[in-house]
Amino acid sequence: MGDTRAGLVGRDAELAALRAFLDDARSDGAALLLTGDPGVGKTALLDAAVDTAADAGMRVIRGSGIEFESELGFAVLHQLVLPLAAELDRLPESQRAALEVALGLGAGNAPSQIAVLNAALGLFAEAAADDPLLLVIDDLHVVDQPSIAAIGFIARRVLGRRIGVLAVRRSGPDGALRPTGVAELDVAPLTDADSLRLLARRFAHLPKRVLSSVADDAQGNPLALLEFAGTTGASGERAGWVGGPARDVNALFSARIGRLPDRTRDLLLLAALEGSGDLRILQSAIAPEGFDDLAPAERDHLVIVAEDDHTMRFRHPLVRSAVVDGSTAEQRRAAHRRLADVLADRPDRRGVHLAKSTTTPDESVASVVEVAAQTRLRRGDPGGAVALLRRAAELSPDTGDGRRRLSQAAYVAAWTAGELDTSHELLDAIKGVPGGQPIGATAAAALLVLVTEGDADTAYTMLMPALEAATSVDGPRTGDVEDALFTLTLAADYLGGREYWQPLMDLVGRFPDPSPASAATLARVHHDLGSMDNEQLRRLDAAIDRLRDESDTDIVIRTALVASYVDRLPGCRESVTRVIRDGGAVG
Repeated sequence: MGDTRAGLVGRDAELAALRAFLDDARSDGAALLLTGDPGVGKTALLDAAVDTAADAGMRVIRGSGIEFESELGFAVLHQLVLPLAAELDRLPESQRAALEVALGLGAGNAPSQIAVLNAALGLFAEAAADDPLLLVIDDLHVVDQPSIAAIGFIARRVLGRRIGVLAVRRSGPDGALRPTGVAELDVAPLTDADSLRLLARRFAHLPKRVLSSVADDAQGNPLALLEFAGTTGASGERAGWVGGPARDVNALFSARIGRLPDRTRDLLLLAALEGSGDLRILQSAIAPEGFDDLAPAERDHLVIVAEDDHTMRFRHPLVRSAVVDGSTAEQRRAAHRRLADVLADRPDRRGVHLAKSTTTPDESVASVVEVAAQTRLRRGDPGGAVALLRRAAELSPDTGDGRRRLSQAAYVAAWTAGELDTSHELLDAIKGVPGGQPIGATAAAALLVLVTEGDADTAYTMLMPALEAATSVDGPRTGDVEDALFTLTLAADYLGGREYWQPLMDLVGRFPDPSPASAATLARVHHDLGSMDNEQLRRLDAAIDRLRDESDTDIVIRTALVASYVDRLPGCRESVTRVIRDGGAVG
């Protein structure tokens, strides 16, 4: 057995369960979720499983949730996919594009979430065809929601694929991911006898009475046992001990961090808020000579630096939490500002840090956060986009810009994310903002009336005057106007009468040279099959040819709808089948 496994005390049953899990994973695929209190030894068992898997010839890929990175969509899935980047070419083009766009590895239209999940499963299955694959995810309770969906999706589909999914999460009501069909193994505290065995092995120089006292206070929590004993002298006095719950070692970490130099604490705060542990990002955020300030934290075993891959990690998640908890609000805002400055080429991450660095309305910040939201939407994370649009609205000095951003959030929540309650909530918030209602808010409200109450007449009545006003002058048509016209077309389709379609056709005339997938083209061809001339048909044929590589579900479906009216649906069948299979079809 490797060093990690040999060093574990009192975990024979857990190690046996992990060996059985790995045997199943190698032969036919398996998933297992470890649960337990903070510090109970879940990560140590995870390390032992990794050693065993490597000895058995499995390929191991690790990822970890980070509390202060949980707002970044697909952050942990990115950790799991990146080591397989060279194998993305083995996927069908549509799946490769979906993963690359979602993870920021390429540009393109927003894939649906289910397309991303299927693509990730396909990539892991391709990798496991060569050697059995073990995916290891620590700290699942702070993993971002899109990644949690991906991990659960994959965990329920590993049978027959030689993929193992081994995840760890903290016990408690806030723990994430309780997927049906995934076995759980609860890691309990050590017994009194095993606690004393562990202490005697690691701290043989301490008297038995002191070890017994430490064991009583730690209550079987291995991290508490080691930390308490490490700060205890032969007399039984504990250096830096400030009291607190028996299993809570936060106080010890906080005391050790508090004794570090100010510059070291500043650097640790940057690392905690940055999340990925990339030393190159941290070095860009500080003066070059400032990196020497990390040494005191290394010597105190609070962080581990891996120079070969330019990363650092905190020894335990509680260390990271203690660093942040021990900082002031202004220190955190300053750290977020510094990180935003060095992440200019990563708009989604820069937007998150800028949003957290600002407490008063600021259009320069709000516009960056809005760009971050659009990046999230393109990467198939509509929930993250809604959250960032709300924050952009809060930071908008101009109430009109604030209403517009809330309107976008409301429509995305209803149409793309399927979060109807959230959309209602956002529309209520818009009512409390001074000024008229933006067309985006009208589009969202009409869509909600249409899909929740089936009231097409009310939806039509809401949208027609709003669109007439919005298109009364020449100029480019915004995305909000396009959304409103598409929703109006849906309402007119449900209603069917000429008295609805003729005003809509008059309105469509204000949309010059629409694309084949636009709402204007769909409305026009639905009303009059002969409305497309030869040039428009040529453009439609070209658009159909591009569908094979198209990851935007709306474009595929809308193009196919137009094609269905002019006898060109067979050319769309493969792409439509793909998005329906992936769960991305709407309506």
